[in-house]
Amino acid sequence: QTAVRQILDGMAISAQHGTGQEVHRAFPFPDALVKTGTASCTHSRREPGDGFTVVLTPADDPHLLLLVRVHGVPGAQAAKIAGQMLRRIED
Repeated sequence: QTAVRQILDGMAISAQHGTGQEVHRAFPFPDALVKTGTASCTHSRREPGDGFTVVLTPADDPHLLLLVRVHGVPGAQAAKIAGQMLRRIED
């Protein structure tokens, strides 16, 4: 489907050239799809926002989906943490 292909293409671009690169800096695995974002904080101790990252790996046939939410940081920081988590899983 065209819409799904556009989403996956955007995730590939994010992983290679956008804030999703932080996943690869912490977990040098070039075959992942990544989407990051920052959303309004819903915690009782308010912060400007919470960082989110979704990682699908491997990109061509995902077997793992990781969703990370980190309180009080932007999406790029959540991507770095997601990469660190993937590295630990792989070890």
